[in-house]
Amino acid sequence: MGIKHLVAKAACFQVGNGASIRIWSDPWIPNFPGFIPTPKEGANSDLALVLQNPGCSLLNLLIGSREWFLLPPILMLTCCPLKRIAANLLPSKEIISRFNESMDLRCPLCNSAMETTLHIFTVCPFAKSLWFQSQWGLKMDVLNFDSPSEFVKFLLSPTFASNFSPSHREEFLLFGAILCDVIWKQRNRSIFENVDINLEGVAAKIFSLFVEHKSARPPLVRPQVSLAALGWNSPPRHGLKINVDAAVGPKFSVIATVTRDWRGRVVFTGSRKVNTTFPLQVEAEVVRWALTLVPDLRCDSVSVEIDSQVVANLISNSSVPPLWRIRFLCFDLRSFLSSYSNVVVSWVPRICNEAAHILAKWSLFWKFYGSFDVSFSSDCFSPIVLRESSGLV
Repeated sequence: MGIKHLVAKAACFQVGNGASIRIWSDPWIPNFPGFIPTPKEGANSDLALVLQNPGCSLLNLLIGSREWFLLPPILMLTCCPLKRIAANLLPSKEIISRFNESMDLRCPLCNSAMETTLHIFTVCPFAKSLWFQSQWGLKMDVLNFDSPSEFVKFLLSPTFASNFSPSHREEFLLFGAILCDVIWKQRNRSIFENVDINLEGVAAKIFSLFVEHKSARPPLVRPQVSLAALGWNSPPRHGLKINVDAAVGPKFSVIATVTRDWRGRVVFTGSRKVNTTFPLQVEAEVVRWALTLVPDLRCDSVSVEIDSQVVANLISNSSVPPLWRIRFLCFDLRSFLSSYSNVVVSWVPRICNEAAHILAKWSLFWKFYGSFDVSFSSDCFSPIVLRESSGLV
């Protein structure tokens, strides 16, 4: 024991789980003079290597890995990003500045305020815009969260949604987790890859991921699709059917319509360029175009079919709150439908909407828009129309 002081000069702690290491007083950094880092002025000299966050006690089920199997399926999907946020473990600039006092603390997404976990996900102008564009139209700056754990608690149990069903609460949680994950990845790309911020592109990606994960959940009642429905079906006698679809490009999109009568004969086909790349808005625009054709059509009934179930539900079901981005467009379309009792908008599987789908993709690829005569249109489009009209699927 008499040589302990000599051994200590060249000894370094084995960190292990880090629970017993004091950052500024214990020797724990190999290849560092004395193995002990020098704290910046005013730093807590008794700071532990593993920080404990007592503010997360309300979220033990989310953070504690022992209870992982008790989590509902939707929470298991969203848990990874949220548990890091709740425990304030993400390496934000505020956290890193404890060990590097010379770094730039500005948020890379807004270049104004200091980057903290709460700032980047709630009050950063970039995040606020994304939250406000959601179907809930949230103004995050008025909620005044005191900690990251309080923010995650809000996602788990939103205060504005006391009358929400459990499935709607899960959808909100799913959207919030996806939004936070996409924001953090955009933040990292801005810092390490110098990627410019594209708000519209990020919003479209969040919505796309939300729809993808939401649709991956098994429905409570699986819809029964008859064999007769697996293909284009003619409208009622003396009626017209307008099939619509859209193709989204990197800088603009294309919408397409195919109108046929009850005999399967083509009345009108056409495509248009629209200056948006937000998928939901593009799909709503093509429905609007189809409905503008209705007053000039002389028929007993008009059926508009689209293979976007989300858009069809938003337009035909007035009880569903529309997304902020297309709120007024949805209201206009609902108003139009209420004044025409013989017009309906409905969802069909892609296989029943193939002609409009092919026309939209072809027009986007060749950047060619307008009205088309089936006899002189694309070789990939004409056979589809003839096959559907003849009843061959």
